[in-house]
Amino acid sequence: MVKKIILFIFVVLLIFITTFVVFRNTESTVIINEESEKNYTEAINENINDLQEYKYEHFDPSVGMSDGKDYYEYMPSLNGIYYKKISTYQEYLLYKERWNNILEMKEEDFDNYFMVIIVPDGDSLVGTTLSELYVENNKLYIGLGLKEFKDINEFKEHKNCISIIIPNHMNRDEIEPFRTVEKYDNLISEYVDIKTLSEEYSKEQAIEDNCFVIDGVELYNKRLLDNFINDVNFKRDSYIRIVKYDDMPQGNDIAIADLQYISSKDKFILCTDYTRVSILVKGHNTYNYYEYSDLEEREGRNNGILYMLTNKKNDIPIYTYDFPICTINSSFTIIND
Repeated sequence: MVKKIILFIFVVLLIFITTFVVFRNTESTVIINEESEKNYTEAINENINDLQEYKYEHFDPSVGMSDGKDYYEYMPSLNGIYYKKISTYQEYLLYKERWNNILEMKEEDFDNYFMVIIVPDGDSLVGTTLSELYVENNKLYIGLGLKEFKDINEFKEHKNCISIIIPNHMNRDEIEPFRTVEKYDNLISEYVDIKTLSEEYSKEQAIEDNCFVIDGVELYNKRLLDNFINDVNFKRDSYIRIVKYDDMPQGNDIAIADLQYISSKDKFILCTDYTRVSILVKGHNTYNYYEYSDLEEREGRNNGILYMLTNKKNDIPIYTYDFPICTINSSFTIIND
C-alpha cells in the first residue's frame, strides 16, 4: 500500500513538473517569437537597416490644427525639409496643440527619448517616408526616400509629414534631413567619397580624379560622358562624376554630381553636392539622392544637345525635378580628352 502511495505521488509530481516545463517553454517561445517578429518588423520598416528603438508615424499637418497657421515656416530648413527637435515635455505640448495628430508622448518619456518633426516642402518630396536614421560625425542624419505605393489611390492618401520618437543616445545638436534613395550594393565606389572632398575642390584635382569637368565653355575628360551615354544605350552598368565650375562675383561656384546607371533596375541614381555654391543658397542644400528612369537628349541652346534626367516611365507620379546634366554645342572647347 505504501509503495502504491509513493508511486502515485511520484507520478503526480512527474506530471506536474512536465506540465510546468512545457508551459514555461511554450510561454518563453511565444515571447521570443513576438519579440523577434517585432524586431524584424522594425528592422525592415521602410527600408531602415539598423535596428533602433525609435518609432515614427506620418501625419497631416492640416488636420487638428489649433488656428490654421503654418508653424513649420518658423522651423529650421535644410534641403527643402523643415524640421524641429523637441526635447522637453513643455515644448511638446506646444506642438501637440498645433498638430494634435503627432505621436503621443508622456512627460516621463522625455527622460529617455526626444522627438523630431519633419515637414517636407516642395513637389520633389511628395510621396517620401523615413528611410534612414543614423548618427555620423556627431550629427543626426534623417533620410527621406520615396515610398513604394500599390496604386495611385494609396499615393494620393499618403501624408508627407512625420513625427519621430528617437532614443537620447542619438541626440545631437546638429540635424541634417536629406533626400535619399534605396541603397544598392554596387553604388559608385571608384571615386573618393563625395562627402570627403575638400571645400576648395580644384579643377586640376577634379581632372586628375577622372571627373567630367565643365568650366564655362571648356570641357575636360569629355570621353567619360561619351562612354557613359554609350553604356546607357547598350544597357551596361556605368557611372560618372560631373564637376561644374561657374565664376560668380563672390567666388567660384562648384557643383558636383555623382551619376550611376544600374542596368538590372534600368534606372539612374543621382547624388548632388551643392555645399560649395553661392552665398545665396549655401547651407540650404547639402547631399541629396534621387532616382530617375530616363536620360533624354533635348535641343539645347545654340543648337546644342541638352542631356536631361527625367522620370517618365513611372506609373505613379514622382515629383522629382528634371535634372540637366549638361549642354554640349559646337562652341565648346574640348580639352584633355
